[in-house]
Amino acid sequence: MAIDFRRTLSLGQALLRQGAAPSTPAAGLTALYAKSDGRIYQKTPDGVELEVVAGRVVFHLTRGSQGITTGGGGSTAITWGTVIEDPYSFASANPVLTIPTGYAGTYVITARAAAPVAGRSFIEITPTSTVTGAPAQWRVPMDPAEDQAIITIVTRFADGDTFSFGAFHSTGSTQNFAAWIYGARLGP
Repeated sequence: MAIDFRRTLSLGQALLRQGAAPSTPAAGLTALYAKSDGRIYQKTPDGVELEVVAGRVVFHLTRGSQGITTGGGGSTAITWGTVIEDPYSFASANPVLTIPTGYAGTYVITARAAAPVAGRSFIEITPTSTVTGAPAQWRVPMDPAEDQAIITIVTRFADGDTFSFGAFHSTGSTQNFAAWIYGARLGP
């Protein structure tokens, strides 16, 4: 059964029967369906299948401890030790995170790092490819009273865009940083 969404439709809920992907829709139409993996997908008139992941955590990574030595002004990328969730392989090139093909869109990314630091220290999310409209990095200073910092950004990424999360300190020695990062795709 097809529903014509060009007309006003009021639903309390929509139930989609799980099954195989439908055939490619005609020009001007997009198919919306649930597959047997329990996820919702869309198929475009050119036959491209995309999972609908808006607002869902699409990666969540942690690092228990990583020694970072005082640097020359730039941060050291966090290498992720534990993958809590990454079904689309954002972290396949760890420590660089890559937007997989078909998942371009607006993302909210939140990251945290903690270490006993003094003096100048910061965390940053750094594009490692040319991300249209993005700064060279998003940077937040660490609070020496709290020994941690949290950063949240909302930005648009294209398929294949890459970025990393790093930390810097000027204590003059190696400091062990614990960190986590998660991202959710808000929409296409």
